[in-house]
Amino acid sequence: MQVIPRRLGALMADDSAATAIEYGLIAALVGAAMLAALGALGGGLGGVFDWLAQVTRPALKMRL
Repeated sequence: MQVIPRRLGALMADDSAATAIEYGLIAALVGAAMLAALGALGGGLGGVFDWLAQVTRPALKMRL
């Protein structure tokens, strides 16, 4: 009968699950920050790629 209280005590003292949850929360926050940054840069970055396409299009036509 003393096995159950001993195992419950060991379960309560185990911090590895709490550490895993903390790492999961940190990963979620980093992911949310990345999505916010990409959303903010989305329009500006599209403009850069449009400009790059316009600049390189004549050079590509000459080669063909």
